[in-house]
Amino acid sequence: DEVTASSLVKVTLSGKQVFPPSSAAKVPKGRVFGAGYVLHSAIHATRHDVDSIWHCHSLDATALSQTTFGVLPLSQEAAFALG
Repeated sequence: DEVTASSLVKVTLSGKQVFPPSSAAKVPKGRVFGAGYVLHSAIHATRHDVDSIWHCHSLDATALSQTTFGVLPLSQEAAFALG
């Protein structure tokens, strides 16, 4: 899927969706994930110079987070991440 302006949901700092002023404008189909928005709203509340925030989850990181054992110290990168 491609991210386009029309696929984005605009929200207030409190997380409420802002609908387009014109009824002719396309209303994005989506919802705000409350738990994820906590981080975004905290950044927006603190950094008034930031207009948008984007984060994503790679397939590898998502798969790893689903395991019971998590990151194992099997590489230099993993050892660095584990501290």
